[in-house]
Amino acid sequence: MEEGFKSGVKAFLLCNPENPVGKVWKYEELKKLIDLCEKYDVILISDDIHMDIARKDVTPVLKIDTKRCLIVSSASKTFNTPALGGSYAIIPQDDIREKFVTHLKEVDSLSSPTIFGVLSTMVAYNSCGYWVDELNSYLTKNCEYVEKELNGLYGIRANVPEGTYLMWIDLKDCNIDMEKFKKSLVEDGKVAIMSGEAYGDKDRIRLNVGCPLSKVKIAVEGIKRAIEKVR
Repeated sequence: MEEGFKSGVKAFLLCNPENPVGKVWKYEELKKLIDLCEKYDVILISDDIHMDIARKDVTPVLKIDTKRCLIVSSASKTFNTPALGGSYAIIPQDDIREKFVTHLKEVDSLSSPTIFGVLSTMVAYNSCGYWVDELNSYLTKNCEYVEKELNGLYGIRANVPEGTYLMWIDLKDCNIDMEKFKKSLVEDGKVAIMSGEAYGDKDRIRLNVGCPLSKVKIAVEGIKRAIEKVR
């Protein structure tokens, strides 16, 4: 990262918790990153959209620094409300916030969010903490089910992530042709799962477990059928 900053990078985009790996960044890691941003005059933009879905404490970057950090997020991932709108930015810096608002209004012609987006975000954050607790418990059990069924099978590595409802499954020790496997997932497994190639790792798949356990079980059985077909 520091080498990139030395080359003239002016903005660093962080995802916390991280998608697709599911890592929750430690305070010490964030502090070191923010120190580098200060040293090389880099603005840190943190995407915290998965902040509520975590199995360990999440540290927002604004708890560490408000001079060069800002946060963009939404309640839509946690509460499944993307159709209502309601993304937001927390920008402590007056100059950056003014430029951001001006660009939204004068360039993108956006001025007001939808009333449904505003109300749903307010209700979600003010009144639905109990629901988030239940959600996290359910999602953790989904992750644990996948780990139990797939981890170690044919060389698969599937572990419960620190955050998000996405599982970053490693298949590189399975000794399979990944192109054939992806095709078999659809044709034999009857499931469509995001290829890791989109994130820079062709030997992995990203499994979304943010759904009923019954659907997770269908996906797991589909993965098993597909990998058995190409072995």
